Amino acid sequence: MSIPNTFDADPLVGKTISRIIFDFIEERSNEVVLLYHCEYIDKKQKGRDRIFQEWYDNSPAKELVIKKRIEINQTDSSGNRISFFMGYLVSGKNRNKLKIDEEFSTFADKLIAGKP
Repeated sequence: MSIPNTFDADPLVGKTISRIIFDFIEERSNEVVLLYHCEYIDKKQKGRDRIFQEWYDNSPAKELVIKKRIEINQTDSSGNRISFFMGYLVSGKNRNKLKIDEEFSTFADKLIAGKP
């Protein structure tokens, strides 16, 4: 995949993220799925998710890569609410993209219900 030379939001970081994702898919195949999870230990996961979504919304990747995300809210043993953000990226050329979406949605529903 070739990356267009324009990225309005943040040219350096945006191009780097695009390159990593495109290279990951290109070096393996259009059938690969890239799963991601926003680190939560420092409680900055919502900001990470927002920045990643902004990158995607303003990226040339949007034309070539499908991104799906979910937010899972749980309560820890102290009663504090914790939000987890995760998702996947897959090539728009992936022949199994509908099946991947179904399986990810089922997986997410089980996580949300607390039944992995």
